[in-house]
Amino acid sequence: MNLLLLACGLYAGFVACVHIFLGGKTILAPTLGARFDGVAKQTMHACWHLVSVNLVLFSAVLLWMGVSGTVNRGLTAIIAAHMLLYSGVFVVVALKSSLKRALLDLPQWGLLAPLGLALLWS
Repeated sequence: MNLLLLACGLYAGFVACVHIFLGGKTILAPTLGARFDGVAKQTMHACWHLVSVNLVLFSAVLLWMGVSGTVNRGLTAIIAAHMLLYSGVFVVVALKSSLKRALLDLPQWGLLAPLGLALLWS
């Protein structure tokens, strides 16, 4: 058993749940209710679910590695890179936006970066 990867898997599951349930209500539902181009809207909808799949899959893989003790350094590095790059995207988008409290209004970076850093450390 690898306790650090188990903890990372549990945290990744928490992040997936926040994305799916809280984000589904506060971000996805208003997006789907907004009036803009249908193709753009459905593309955003599909991208939302692609991210959901990634987050759930990453959680499952980390939980499996944590419980089994079978550590794949390449796989953990890929998941770490994903989380850090996702976080970076949110920071860049926030800083380039006109939102007054951009980093607080787009807090996803703060959920994703700790997971990426912990995986680099693992």
